[in-house]
Amino acid sequence: QIDLVDPASQKELLQAYTEMAGAATQPRFASVSADLNSAFRDALIGVASGDVSIDDALAGLQAVVDGQ
Repeated sequence: QIDLVDPASQKELLQAYTEMAGAATQPRFASVSADLNSAFRDALIGVASGDVSIDDALAGLQAVVDGQ
């Protein structure tokens, strides 16, 4: 049960998207390791909070990718 802002224009598109997603044969993030997923989360939180620069966040993600 979802309250849509404009059901007349959103409902049909949402139903089509739901059907398409339900027919997918592969998980969206199947190739993302737990380590990379954690690195993404940490990078996003760090940048959003201002504790980490974008360049440092990208370097951290690259380090995880390089280590895999």
